[in-house]
Amino acid sequence: MDNRTTIYDDPGHYDAKYETYLDDVPYLYGQVLEFGDPVLEIGCGTGRITIPLARQGVKITGIDACAAMLAECARKAREEGLEVRLHEADCRGFKLRQRFRFIFIPFNTFSHLTKRVDAEACLARAREHLGEDGRLLIDLFNPSLSDLLAEEETIAMYPDPEDGKKVIVRERNKYDDKDQVNRVTWRHVFKSGKPDMVQTLVQRVYFPLELEALLHYNGFKIETRHGDYNGAPFTSGSPKQLIIARVR
Repeated sequence: MDNRTTIYDDPGHYDAKYETYLDDVPYLYGQVLEFGDPVLEIGCGTGRITIPLARQGVKITGIDACAAMLAECARKAREEGLEVRLHEADCRGFKLRQRFRFIFIPFNTFSHLTKRVDAEACLARAREHLGEDGRLLIDLFNPSLSDLLAEEETIAMYPDPEDGKKVIVRERNKYDDKDQVNRVTWRHVFKSGKPDMVQTLVQRVYFPLELEALLHYNGFKIETRHGDYNGAPFTSGSPKQLIIARVR
């Protein structure tokens, strides 16, 4: 069995798995049109969102703590001749010499902050980097206990970036309701016969009222809460928590 620790250890497999996941890009571009640039993306990874926004002429800066993911994002930008500013930095402690009109934390990135002090540090850095009348957007899933307690199931299939043969991804969750932490295990089954690859991810599960309080006590006011990338109002059955906030 091939254990690569986390999903961020292999940018090639990450991109192959998520390259068709583009639902959030038009939504985020719409927010940029409303709030303006320059834009800061916290947790830009390999540029799944960064590159399409840069193609639209958005002045965007990306930060990420994973050097391998960031290097892949830089390579893509160079290939297309796009101007993207990238910084290897921890979201809890970055300091850039710039303020932004729009800052977003996409694709459940905020859920990596499993402790309150880490979440508060990230929010403090975002607050420091927002310009006057700037907006912060946090994109998180809306917790479903039935999903968190589900048995192992197939969640994705994609072509192996090394040989093009099918890879089947099986997911298993182990949710700790005391700490509100979900430990996700992905088992990648290769149709080529290569050994299974196992990757893990630890995510904090943030509930709606908890997020409201967390933002309030860290200097933000929620303006809008959408439940999906079409901009529908947030309800108990919404798949997403898309929170737009400003500094109080």
